[in-house]
Order: sequence, then C-alpha cells, then structure tokens
Amino acid sequence: MNAELGNVAAAIAFAALACGCRNDVTSRLTLREVSRQSLTEEIELVQLLLARGTEPGGRAYLVYAEPEGVELGIELNSARSPLAKLASDALLTMNGAFFTPGYTPTGLLVSNGRQLHPFIKEAGGAGSGVVVLEDDVFELLERDAVGRRDFKSSRFALQAGPRIIEPGGAPGIRKSDGARAHRSIIGRARDGRLVLGVVLGPSGWGSGPSLYELQHVLIHESLGTSRLDFALNLDGGPSTGMYLRHPEHRVNEPESAAIYSYIVMRPVR
Repeated sequence: MNAELGNVAAAIAFAALACGCRNDVTSRLTLREVSRQSLTEEIELVQLLLARGTEPGGRAYLVYAEPEGVELGIELNSARSPLAKLASDALLTMNGAFFTPGYTPTGLLVSNGRQLHPFIKEAGGAGSGVVVLEDDVFELLERDAVGRRDFKSSRFALQAGPRIIEPGGAPGIRKSDGARAHRSIIGRARDGRLVLGVVLGPSGWGSGPSLYELQHVLIHESLGTSRLDFALNLDGGPSTGMYLRHPEHRVNEPESAAIYSYIVMRPVR
C-alpha cells in the first residue's frame, strides 16, 4: 500500500475509532463485581459487572491465557459470516483489527508467521500500536518503534489503537472525549498472561464505556495481578463481539456488523 492510500486508510480507521455515541457522562463507571471461572489449566474467564451510579453500567468478559498454553491467530472473514459460525474448533473467537468501509484492513496482521496485511507507518490513532507474540513473549510496540522488523518469526502480530494502557501500567488515555461504545481489547496482565476481552454497555453498542473509563476498569485494584500491564484498543462499536465455546461457561455476545478479520484462540494442551 502506498503512502497516499495508507493515509486514506488511517483517516477512515480514525473515524471508525470515534464512532461511539457522544454523551455527557454524569455518573462515574464503577466495577461492582468480579467473578472467575477456570476454562482449562492455563485459561481463565473473568467476568465483570459494571455500574454507572445506581444504574447498570454493562458487563465485561476477559479471557486470560498463558502464552505458551494457547495458539493465537488471525483469520479473515471473506464471507462476512457471524463470529458464532467461524472457526468451530476454536475455544474463543472475537473481532480483530480495524477495517475500512470498503472492507480492507488498516494495519498489520500476522498469523503464524504469515503476513495477511502489511504494517502501515502512516496509520492514525487507530494504528498507533502493535501487539506481538514471539517465543511466548507478548509485547506492545509503539508504531514508530517498529522500524524494519519483518515479523517472520512472530506467532501473532496486530496493529490497532489507541494504546489504552502503556507497558508498565501507565495511562494511555489522559481524558475522556465522551464517546461511548462497546469496546474490544487485547493486552497483557501484570502476571504475564495475555488477555482478550470485550466490554459491553447495558443497552446497545453506543452505551459502552469511553476509552478513558475503559482504562480505569482494566487497572482496577479489584483485579489484583489480573490488572492489565498494557492494553491495545481493537475495533469496537458494532464490530465488538465474542463467542466462547465452553460446555460450562459459554459466552455468546454477537457483533452487530460484519467484521473483516477475527482473532482465534485454541488451547495447545
């Protein structure tokens, strides 16, 4: 992709990033309840119940996994099928990175060392970070720090943004812009596990948290060592969806718009 096209894609992606409903947030979003369910020896589902004042604030599903205990990949959805119909052998499927209205990705996508789409240096806020899984080490890179890295030895790499939580737990979002939407994230917990999650509002895709609120939920002290050490925002709003195939702890939160790519998680033992 040339620089001109890259800039167009970045502009579209940034518009998608801000597609949340803008509301005056008069009540602070708080974490009311945390519950945990073990899915395998190395995979855990953490569910959060949120509140906004005295009213329901939504819910979150966070899946934690030891990097060496899972196969993490990206697959393309050329048929525009719903998540529940995709990757029937996977434990988890959820929406992936940003894409344009023309149904093309806006940043780097790498799965099992195979580049599905190249890195875009000119990407805007929706491409400001790259998560990389290599040799069981999961890290978050700033876009400008990627350099000439070719990702050929990477098990997984994905470009999106913004960086909600910087490595080490520092805030990546300094203030709320009032834009609320369902949110999707990928990150790493303070105990070293990788994290995939969706945070959903109580009444439709425009009722979710702002990115600023999301940041505070993900580092809440109630999560203990499950608090996030870094987090990257994925395509949210109507693209947000998660399907967890587990006989005792099934999650079916369908997206409300067709997605271009999706993340899959499969246990390896």
